[in-house]
Amino acid sequence: MEGENPTRRYKWFRPRQAVRGAVSSADAGANTAVYLYNDSTATQLIVVRHWVLPGITGATDFEIGYVKGKKGTPAGNVQPLIPTGARLAGIITLDGATTLPQYDSFPFLGGNNNQFGYWNHEFPFAILEPDWSLAFVSTNGTAGPPFFALWEAIEGDELDFLDW
Repeated sequence: MEGENPTRRYKWFRPRQAVRGAVSSADAGANTAVYLYNDSTATQLIVVRHWVLPGITGATDFEIGYVKGKKGTPAGNVQPLIPTGARLAGIITLDGATTLPQYDSFPFLGGNNNQFGYWNHEFPFAILEPDWSLAFVSTNGTAGPPFFALWEAIEGDELDFLDW
C-alpha cells in the first residue's frame, strides 16, 4: 500500500516498547502534582496510552497539560512491560505545584469523592518529545494523587506510519 513503510509500521500496541509506572498515595504524600517525563537522551518519543488517577476521599480535581523540562523528584516505580526488557524512556516525578506554569491545560474532573479519571489505551492521550512532561496538577493543592500510566517509547519516524 502506498505510504507504508513495512519495516517501521506502528500498529496498535507494541509490548516490547511499552513501560508501566505507578505512584501510590503514600509515595505522593503532600505533593500535589505528578509528571510523566520523557528523559530520553536520544530521539525516543513517549506515546501515553493509558493513565488512571484513582479517586480518594477528600481529593481534588486536576489540570492536565504539557510542561517543558523535568519538574520535581523521581518517585514511584517504572518498569518495562516485559520483565527482561531494556530500560526505556520515561520517569514519574512529583512536586508541590498547584498550577501549570506553561502552555494551555484543561481541567479534569476526577479523583473527587472516590471518583476516578482515566484514559483508555486505544488512542494515545499525548505524545511527549524528549525533555517534555505531561503534568497532572491538583487545582487546590489538597492531595497527592496516586497515579498509574502505560506508555510506549517509539522513534519519531514510527509516527508517520501510525495505523489508528
